[in-house]
Amino acid sequence: MLPENAPVYNVLGFQKMNNELVMILNLALEAGSYYLATEQAMTLNQLKAWNAFRCSMVVGGENFWYTLASVYYMGLEFGFAETMTGYIDEYYPWLCTCVNELALVEVMMTAVLAPGGTTATGEILAGCTEEEQLAAIRAANNNRAFNEAKISCNILANGGTE
Repeated sequence: MLPENAPVYNVLGFQKMNNELVMILNLALEAGSYYLATEQAMTLNQLKAWNAFRCSMVVGGENFWYTLASVYYMGLEFGFAETMTGYIDEYYPWLCTCVNELALVEVMMTAVLAPGGTTATGEILAGCTEEEQLAAIRAANNNRAFNEAKISCNILANGGTE
């Protein structure tokens, strides 16, 4: 008996499995990025290199479902699809569990690790292109300016004391 979240062996099923694998890979690489940036004091170039590696894995992984589908359809043709689906049915529930656990890790990373990292870490890891990174820098600067203005208003509202 298959679990109710068992994969479906069609294009949408392969895409779903692949998206979950890519999500796991991305979160693992992001966690590694924050750890390396905060604990190992990476240089800016090292951080950019790590982010480029992370982006290449994620972007390359997004189309991996074509490989899964082609192997499955070859299996149908040459008689080994049942073996392949047996392995997928056996290990897919572990993938689902991992996805749920990593969703919690992502929340913790956002709440705990990101503020502890340098501003540059978050801005570089914000995207795979310079445009995305610049947008993150602009947003961070706007947030800083907003928070500074808010502090100034609070000081004025309290008669010049914090």
